[in-house]
Amino acid sequence: AALKTPTPEAMAEREMVDIIYFPTGGGKTEAYLGVLVFHCFFDRLRGKTAGVTAWLRFPLRLLTLQQTQRMADVIGMAELVRRKQSDHRLSGAVAGFAVGYFVGASSSPNKLNPLSTGAEDQVAWSKANDSDERGKWKRVTTCPSCRTPTVRIDLDEAAVRLIHRCTNAKCAFPDGRIPIYIVDNEI
Repeated sequence: AALKTPTPEAMAEREMVDIIYFPTGGGKTEAYLGVLVFHCFFDRLRGKTAGVTAWLRFPLRLLTLQQTQRMADVIGMAELVRRKQSDHRLSGAVAGFAVGYFVGASSSPNKLNPLSTGAEDQVAWSKANDSDERGKWKRVTTCPSCRTPTVRIDLDEAAVRLIHRCTNAKCAFPDGRIPIYIVDNEI
């Protein structure tokens, strides 16, 4: 079929631009979080045992913290669901679902290394050993499972890892460990 020359009306319509506006509370975040969780499970069902499913970038610091909490809520609950599945592709020898908060040294340590002689590493290790300083690295304030503001930052010295831990005794996360990583070399 031959291509037809557009009519003047069709050409005029091409000059117009429509703006689609979704106000706050319109469900944008929930939409992409739903797709993200779907793909987390889909990755496992098709044989992926670990790795990154999605990378999200937020341009504003406040938005980053809010969205990290929302993402931790959804991914944390997906992890609890994954753990209860009998399908070996979901609960067998596969890594759990987790959120990685990757922002650099201004908001979280790039690495924790107690054996390092570098000045920056020694400062980070010193902060990690001080509960008040360590608390400044808390990026999730409400537990995704029990929805309580009982989250603290603990240091697992043996594993050299910072842990967001829910202190609520009824929390569904094993040992209260919320699946979020904030140290760059852990991610």
